[in-house]
This record gives sequence, structure tokens and C-alpha cells, in this order.
Amino acid sequence: MKQMLTESRDHLEGVGETYGEHMHFALGVSRLLLVAGFCCAVHAMVPALFPTSASRRIRLLHAILDDRTRLHAAGADTAPLGPFMWLVLLSVMAAAVPWLGQAAAVVAVPLSLLALSFPVAYLIGERQDSVRPAAI
Repeated sequence: MKQMLTESRDHLEGVGETYGEHMHFALGVSRLLLVAGFCCAVHAMVPALFPTSASRRIRLLHAILDDRTRLHAAGADTAPLGPFMWLVLLSVMAAAVPWLGQAAAVVAVPLSLLALSFPVAYLIGERQDSVRPAAI
């Protein structure tokens, strides 16, 4: 335990951050990694969805790791993901309910697919909003 505390202090000194600053940075990087992973998984199944989302986030992560101050600037790129991550969490929990209730597969599969379709529908709608011309 003492060695872990010493190594943690050494790491915080090495990156020039307080514990709170480091936690904020690490959680921000984690969030970008989770989103990039999700985009890759969806893109693997439906190549038309997220054709550049994961690679853009990976390039952003590389830039952030080279210059840790860029994470705050990257917030504009990741800000809309808050509600989306909640939607994903709720959808996964809803998809698990039929299985936890030991419903028959003929019932559980469609309900789970329906629950998991909400994040995809949200992202498709968001993508279409971003390509629509602004109203005059």
C-alpha cells in the first residue's frame, strides 16, 4: 500500500498535476476511449455508421496525450456525449431486464434489440442534424 502511494505521488509529480486534475484528465481520456470503442463496434457491424468517428477520436487522444492541456479544449468535441452515454447505459440496463427475468428467448431477443436501438437512433438523428443546412 505504501509503495502504491509513493508511486502515485511520483506519477502526479511527473505529470505536474494534483490528484483532482489527474482524475479529471484520466476520466476524460477514458470517456474518449469508450466512445471510440463504441463507434468502432457499431462501425464494424454497419460500415455506413461512424466511418470516421473512431479514427478522429484516436487522433484527438494522441494529440491530448502529447499536450495534456488540450483535453479541456477537446471538451467542445465531446460535450454532446454526456446524454448519449446515459442513453447507452439505460439501454444496456433495459436490454438486460428480460434476460435477468428469465424470459423466453423469443421474447427477450426482440425486447433487447429494441432497447439497444435507441442509442443508434439517437446517433443517426444527430448525424442527420449535423448535415442539414441552417434555417434562414
